Amino acid sequence: MSFSGLVLTNAGRNELIKAEMGTPFRITDIVFGDGSYNGSYTAIKSLVHKVMEMPVTKIERKGDEVWVECDFVSTDVPEAFYMREIGIIANGQLCYYDNAREDAEYIDPDAGNLIKQKRMRFVLLISGEVEIHTEIASSLYALETDLRAHESTQASADVLGHVQLSDATDVTDSTGLALPATEKNAALPGTLAHEFTVVRAERQTALDALYQQLTQYTDKEIADLINGAPGTLDTLGEIAEAMQDNADVVEALEQAIATKASKAETESALTVKLDKTGDAKDNTVTFTSADVADGGAGSWTSVAKLTAGEKLSSVLNKVSTMFKNVRYLYKMLGTTDISAIGGGTVTGAISKLNTDLVMNITNETYSSTHYTHQTPVLIYFTVPYDGYYLVTALVTYEKNANGYREIFLKNTVTDNITGRNMTPAITDSYTTLQVVSGTPFAPGQYGTLELYQNSGVNLSVTGWINMVKIAPQ
Repeated sequence: MSFSGLVLTNAGRNELIKAEMGTPFRITDIVFGDGSYNGSYTAIKSLVHKVMEMPVTKIERKGDEVWVECDFVSTDVPEAFYMREIGIIANGQLCYYDNAREDAEYIDPDAGNLIKQKRMRFVLLISGEVEIHTEIASSLYALETDLRAHESTQASADVLGHVQLSDATDVTDSTGLALPATEKNAALPGTLAHEFTVVRAERQTALDALYQQLTQYTDKEIADLINGAPGTLDTLGEIAEAMQDNADVVEALEQAIATKASKAETESALTVKLDKTGDAKDNTVTFTSADVADGGAGSWTSVAKLTAGEKLSSVLNKVSTMFKNVRYLYKMLGTTDISAIGGGTVTGAISKLNTDLVMNITNETYSSTHYTHQTPVLIYFTVPYDGYYLVTALVTYEKNANGYREIFLKNTVTDNITGRNMTPAITDSYTTLQVVSGTPFAPGQYGTLELYQNSGVNLSVTGWINMVKIAPQ
């Protein structure tokens, strides 16, 4: 039989997280099965085929290690099986799992000539901050020296039928009985159990210190209650006896107490004086105001969110800052009447202006002598930032019968020619060319309208640019 090592499951990880937050991590059983499993050990929630379960016979903490043991005897097995699966149950969940696969060992409870006894120890890595609980059964097997120690102290200790199993070190059970270790097993009758908590030495020291603090606190409170009273009047019985001996004085005190205002009368009087849920019109609040006169706001100031339970002075300070911001917006918007544009709202007016925006550039002339391979720029332009635009250009050349005429639209951001048009010169007539950008210009991009002609003389030209928005930003 060969197990590679217990794996912490997802359920086990969740239980350990709960344990670190204060929930006890209670180890109850070691379970065995013969199921085959090829999936993720962390995701498994139960044995594939559970055959039996065994109680914990010993648990011991060593730093961040928790040693868990159980004693396995083949005659206790309910039926013959291959010991392939093994798991540890804590808080009702399968927290650790391993599978021997093809190396499983065959266990036969009816093989009288071959009785298998195993002391199994599992070492779990668990933070020292986790409190481990378990239930130790005493109905399995004890070591021979454990029995001798048990018998030698039976007359002086109430053992409760409990023996702590060990194979390495001496341990002590709840009665203070020392149980040394040996290597020979023997049967121990009886079926009793004992529950205990494994506590680290550091935590026990902290608990002892807390106990001392609580004791000192209790002693102080009792001393304050007595408050130096004489020994004849420092208990309730002595006080009652003194009151009985001085009945006239006690009666006078009772009459005085009877005339005091009741709780309801006191609360009613306070309600008249102060109504927390009423109108605060008569209250005067002192606070720092951030408000200014009209036209005096020079910038916008951020205001924190109003919260429940906030002081009135803080609320009024925030409100005054909001008023100042409104004055700043009023100042920045100006006083021009925009009621006839876009429905009279700021956003409507901006939208209307953007939609209607057409850039027409007229009477822009450019004259030059022809230079081979040189393309002069007639117009520089930039499209608005509110959307995507198609650009249309129109250029008219003066009369000349020589050569040809050509115009270009260029996106100088992408360095691409988006449109061009070329035509031969027309005798005794002006030459007019039109070009439309083949691809739209993105918001804020800029471009040029460029010319080329090879008449050999200076020609006067006139150009126009028109931009139409085809899509919003």
